Amino acid sequence: MIDGFTIVPYDRERHERWVMATFEKSMREGADRLLNLHAARLEMRDYMRHPSTRTLVVTAADDPDVFAAWASAVTSTSTVLFAFTAKPCRRQGIMSDLLDSFPGMDISWETPVIFWTIDAASIARNENYRIYHLPRPRKEPNGNESD
Repeated sequence: MIDGFTIVPYDRERHERWVMATFEKSMREGADRLLNLHAARLEMRDYMRHPSTRTLVVTAADDPDVFAAWASAVTSTSTVLFAFTAKPCRRQGIMSDLLDSFPGMDISWETPVIFWTIDAASIARNENYRIYHLPRPRKEPNGNESD
């Protein structure tokens, strides 16, 4: 890990407010304009609470209440749900270290990302990351998934 930072497991009580605020802001500013933000937030929260999902947070090594980045992934399928790095902490290798710390994840291979933003598209054009958008299944009003 980059000096001055540490990776910790997601703690809902300690991290949820910041994690969901950064998710919402990123989706509001950089996702499809037709996105239902409230539905995306609920969907992300449900993913994060699912036993197959692992979420990690990067904090300052000397202050666990100073957050730098977070990512949520389904490691069994090597799928990133969403990843965020605070602007002052970008381009330092923090996200690479964070994603590499997920068991079974190998970001040197093509890696699907579920919640896609303009920033994700920009990162995908960088030769160091091989990410691509994996659209979420659409849900019908009855809760069933459609094609």
